[in-house]
Amino acid sequence: MSNTVEENPDPLQILTVMYSMETINIEWEKSTEWDFQSYTLQKRDYDDDLWQNIYFSNEIQDSLFQSIDYPPNSYDSNDPSYWFQLIVEDVWGLTSISSEANNADSDGPPVP
Repeated sequence: MSNTVEENPDPLQILTVMYSMETINIEWEKSTEWDFQSYTLQKRDYDDDLWQNIYFSNEIQDSLFQSIDYPPNSYDSNDPSYWFQLIVEDVWGLTSISSEANNADSDGPPVP
């Protein structure tokens, strides 16, 4: 480990956002940064701009979030209930944010 501040960590991508009838599973790329500190998964409602932290881990091998707390708005699997993004932080406090993703489209919401 060097004593100089490095560059921001590489942003990671959310690979899948999948709903079942009872759970949501979100999987992302694992960090390969030597100075990795943590992952923070955030969500926001489809029609809201407020991001909320829903998961935190300082284990570099973690790459899956499962929950029963965020059901889809309907039984239509293409109905995007929530948007998700992943923040990766290094030991220097530098962060990078993934692209937004949801169950219908991983490119993020349309630009107004």
